[in-house]
Amino acid sequence: MGSGYSPINTRKNQHKYKNIAEEYYYLAQSYFKLGDINEAISHCKEAIELENYNIDYRLLLVELYVEVVIDASICRQPFIAGKIKKQIRKIIDIDPNNLEGRTRLMKYYQYAPRILGGNFDKAIGQAQIIVKLDEKEGYESFFKIYYDKDMFVEAESQLKILEERFDNEKEFYFFYNKYGYFLLKQGMVDEAIRKFKKQVELAPDEGNEGLPIFKYKMDSMLLTELKDAGITLLLGTDAGPADKGLVPGFSIHDELRILTENGLTPYEAIATGTINASKIIMAITGKDDFGTIEVGKRADLILVNKNPLENVANIKDYQGVMVSGKWYSKKALEQMIRQDFRNQIIPASRELLKIIKKKGVTAAVERYWEEKKEVSKDKRIDISEDEINRLGYELMKTGKIEEAIVIFKLNVTEHPDSWNVYDSFGEACMKNGNQYLAIENYKKSLELNPGNTNGIRMLKRLGVDWKEVKVTNEVLKRYIGQYKLYPILSVNIRVDKNRIFAKATRQAEYEIFPMSETKFYYTVIDAQIEFVADKNGEVTKLILYQDGKEMTGKKVK
Repeated sequence: MGSGYSPINTRKNQHKYKNIAEEYYYLAQSYFKLGDINEAISHCKEAIELENYNIDYRLLLVELYVEVVIDASICRQPFIAGKIKKQIRKIIDIDPNNLEGRTRLMKYYQYAPRILGGNFDKAIGQAQIIVKLDEKEGYESFFKIYYDKDMFVEAESQLKILEERFDNEKEFYFFYNKYGYFLLKQGMVDEAIRKFKKQVELAPDEGNEGLPIFKYKMDSMLLTELKDAGITLLLGTDAGPADKGLVPGFSIHDELRILTENGLTPYEAIATGTINASKIIMAITGKDDFGTIEVGKRADLILVNKNPLENVANIKDYQGVMVSGKWYSKKALEQMIRQDFRNQIIPASRELLKIIKKKGVTAAVERYWEEKKEVSKDKRIDISEDEINRLGYELMKTGKIEEAIVIFKLNVTEHPDSWNVYDSFGEACMKNGNQYLAIENYKKSLELNPGNTNGIRMLKRLGVDWKEVKVTNEVLKRYIGQYKLYPILSVNIRVDKNRIFAKATRQAEYEIFPMSETKFYYTVIDAQIEFVADKNGEVTKLILYQDGKEMTGKKVK
């Protein structure tokens, strides 16, 4: 073999090594998705060694090092940061006009601590280069840098440049959403509304993100009125899931900010989630064990670095949280969040619906069984009873009745003891014109849950009378009385001509209907009441079943 010869120098072997490099690259991506960062880095380095000038491989390595530096100790961070910067520099050496490489370098200078090379002026310098490569990306980079430094005048100047240059481009509609929210955070509500309107004008079918601003303005007025009237305000909401932007825990910070934007002092805002909440719970349960930090109360608290009474945003700058006396550092909490994110499960009503649209319902059912057997290498899917039921209703909503029937039938097979799945299957059969199957499933649903009033109504519509449970007046009279669930919540029971009624504190009175001699159900809400007697046959308490909870009330009168 002659001097300087290398097998990599031949075209045949270049092609061979390129294919091997790609395999290492894809393996690195797979390990990354699985959360094995060390294996991902090892395979990514193998790919780079075989194909040294491939920018995609180096960009992935940068992303992997960023994951490492987040969890690294203070001693190791400078070492990892140096590796990140080295890879970004190599990318730019390979291609000085690589947009993603320049953007990465800009972010490094923007976010890295000064001791690790972070530098505002150098970040600006990279943004100037990015403008030459891509104007939109460049001015957005300027905006992010200025906004991150609370330089709001300079940040808005970049938004104005973008607006002037790309004003009427339809695909640029989402820019106005960003601009609107920027103005909203500065308290410029009317200007924000104008930007949201522009967003909707450019993309009527996709520009609805700005419409909530109108509701925000109305809610702002209502909040001011409630505060001025002395109404006790509580922090938190159940009015929306995470896919609507309300992420439990994180959304609390937005809510605290909104409260202070609308006239509450930082103390008053914080009180809505501490002292105020404690007073309400104490009124309901009689327990006074949280809301303030003092001896004898629950050891649930957050330790912050700055005074939140000066700015509620300081609550975000925390050292850790204590829950039931157990301490969790900021690092430990961030690790828990990242782990939850990696392990997140996709709703079946979303993921399987995509499969049905692309490949049909049979493919979706096959994917269901793969998920159940845990043989699928794809992302995890929530195949719980509720999610599969939700998928069936999504299909019915779009007119795919046959596909919905397949899904509901699958749910019945998997959950034969659930009254709800039979009720849903019956509804689909009824819509499809199969009355016999509809009747059969509604009957099965009622056998499992005699309190299913929807099933009774549907059977009557189908011409079938369901045999109702009868309880004698003598038995009903034993239940008359007042039952105390909490200090401020009682349920009064009365009987009138073989009919029994229940009235909770500050609520209307409703008739309840027998599921058995001791258990009754409401028709206006999804709730049941069960009466319990002692060994002598004396009724001593009732149990209220509602929203998955059991509340016991002792008979006091």
